[in-house]
Amino acid sequence: MNTTKYKIKTEIRNGNRIAVITPSQAERIFNERLPNRPFSLDTAKRYAEAMNKGHWKPCSQISFCNGRLDDGQHRMMASVLSGKPYEGTLYEHDDPDTFAVFDSGNKRTNAHVLAIEKKKNSTALGAVLQLLEKVNSKEGLPNQAGGATRKAIPTYEILDVLNKYEGIENSVNLVCSYKKHYRIPIASTCILHYYLNKKVIEANLSVDEYGRTLADRFIVDKLLKGLELNETDPVYVFRRYMDKIRARTDALGFQAITHYMVLMGGIQTWNKYVKGKTARVFKLPDSPHMPKILLP
Repeated sequence: MNTTKYKIKTEIRNGNRIAVITPSQAERIFNERLPNRPFSLDTAKRYAEAMNKGHWKPCSQISFCNGRLDDGQHRMMASVLSGKPYEGTLYEHDDPDTFAVFDSGNKRTNAHVLAIEKKKNSTALGAVLQLLEKVNSKEGLPNQAGGATRKAIPTYEILDVLNKYEGIENSVNLVCSYKKHYRIPIASTCILHYYLNKKVIEANLSVDEYGRTLADRFIVDKLLKGLELNETDPVYVFRRYMDKIRARTDALGFQAITHYMVLMGGIQTWNKYVKGKTARVFKLPDSPHMPKILLP
């Protein structure tokens, strides 16, 4: 039992004391809260959706100053809106200035959640998953930069999204190991490898003496390292195209090369590469959806 006037029940779970606040308690706590930052109903609704779906985890903390809520208004309203209890930890104090430093650090991000789960290259992995969800959305991937190329994923859903894409961690770890060789967007390079490798594995194509698949060699040796390329090699032509894009906009650098260019152009280049075709010029596809991936 905590010491606030609300008689909030607590439970010991895995050695931690977790508060369980009923919707009726949450409503009273919300109405009697201390002056706070501006309230966002959209934020409360987003948390409420997580509670309704059973995705809410008791990993956040709310705070009371002299018995009144000073951090946690959106979580209290989410409990009211969802009709589900809030579960999390409590912090009680008597210093009104404490609230000023609560949010001075960074909010928990998808990368933080993935790192807690001990996933390698968690920042890159989080970005890849957002891009993957955009690629697989109804509208597809636009040839743009910035927020238009990713789909927002709530932190409470990021692990579910990760589980949708078996093998994506291997692709991220491979590309991150060799990204220094060629400056192109990492997230789309990871996704390019993921889909090529998935196709290769499904076809049960053989691996080389080092255990590498054809997709591994294409991404690492050809695209990133540029090994053994001649002027009519489709990979050489594709790299030259991206180099020209980068050179046009020095201020942006490699960001001038969009995820669309890497993914759609990369698949088009792969298709020519595995069929043994030559190329002189590169023309970017214009569809927002991925081209068909061919095999040798």
